[in-house]
Order: sequence, then structure tokens, then C-alpha cells
Amino acid sequence: MENELYDGEKNAPGRAEALAELQLPRYGQLPAIDLYLDQVISILNGTLKPFFDQGEDKIITGAMVNNYVKHKVIQAPKKKRYQRTHLSCLFMICILKKIFSIGEIAEMMKMDAKEAEISAAYDQFCQELENALALRFSQGPLKQETDEGKQEEEREQDRLVWSCAALALANKLYVQKLLHDRQQKEKNAMLLPPLEER
Repeated sequence: MENELYDGEKNAPGRAEALAELQLPRYGQLPAIDLYLDQVISILNGTLKPFFDQGEDKIITGAMVNNYVKHKVIQAPKKKRYQRTHLSCLFMICILKKIFSIGEIAEMMKMDAKEAEISAAYDQFCQELENALALRFSQGPLKQETDEGKQEEEREQDRLVWSCAALALANKLYVQKLLHDRQQKEKNAMLLPPLEER
């Protein structure tokens, strides 16, 4: 079974190459003007295309954005117009929803609720993601010419699949632990009386 991340055509950039070279716009590069929902959707769907299967028509829809607002994952737009903070949060949501629940993403978003914190968190997220994608996808597919080499290549790819799956799970579980620890710390802080009363 051929890996869908790699194009069979020569000289055609495949999905893996697109991910290895992906450059997400930084906070300061996002539109400074307020945007309507259809403009936000267009930017997100165009920029994030390499992240999603070719069969997926849209990465995000207006209904999804409205649900994120309704469930307070992101702030409500002002006069039906979205700002940089909305767009940066939506970029992170669209990417993270591949592995985390919306509830978990909402907890992550609470960590950096102020605009200055959102811009710094978003830029750091972009840099970390680009570094990870470049490291993982710049290696390219394994190629062996002989039958024996092809069998070894298949075994190596099988090992790599299991190794990456295990690492992805370990990372997800660790993020969930960090979020849980943060929630516990916030609960405990709410239970303690103010210092003046102690």
C-alpha cells in the first residue's frame, strides 16, 4: 500500500514536501483589518490545505466557527467581524483538532487569554509545529531497489508507523496530564482563602 503522503509523480511536490516546507503566517502577518466570516474561512482553508486529506472539501466551515464561539472556545466576534486574535486561535484549533478534543483545546486556549499572550503563544506554536514537521517530513520515503531491500523497507516502515503512533499517544497523554495538573492548581487556588485572611 503506497503512503498517501508521497506523490508518485516525479518533480511534483507531494503532501510530505508541502508539510516539510510549511510556513504558517505569524501573528504580525495576519490581516490587521477586521474580517468577515467567509474571509476567515477562506484564509484558513487555503493555508491549512496540506494538513488535511485531499478528499476533505473544507477544513473549517462557518457552522464550526459559530460552535467554537457558542462553546466559548474563542471569543465572539465584534459586530460580526473577526480580528487577528480570532484568526490565530482558529489556526491552532484547526490544527490541534486532528488529535485533541475541542474541550482539551478550549483548556489550552484559556492559558493565553489576553491578546499579548495569544500572539506570543500562537507564534511559538507555529515555530514548534514547523520545526517538528520539517524534522519528520524532510526525511522522505525509504527506497530500496532489490526484492530483499523492498521487504526490509516494508518492515522498517511498519516499525516507523508503530514508533510514531506510540510517540504521538505518549505526547497526547502528556499534554492531557499537563492540562489536568493546571486545572487542579486552579481549583486549589480557588479553595484557599486570600493571604489576608490566613
